[in-house]
Amino acid sequence: MFAPEERYHRYTIDPQEFMLAEGEAESEKMEIVGIYHSHPNAPAKPSLFDQNHAWPVLSYVVIEVRDSRPVETRRWLLK
Repeated sequence: MFAPEERYHRYTIDPQEFMLAEGEAESEKMEIVGIYHSHPNAPAKPSLFDQNHAWPVLSYVVIEVRDSRPVETRRWLLK
């Protein structure tokens, strides 16, 4: 994982927590199809960290935030 002070720069989901959420969604006849997060003061494109930690079946939405306001939103898929 990474140091707590890096949480501002990094985003991950614990696989066990994701599996629990997925199970809850399925019990409600829903499906998790994607994950979103913001990039404060950085472009709305996947970082190398994002790419290295992505799961191939999900869609990823990244929101560029500047001065506490959303600027651009993009979606990407791991190939």
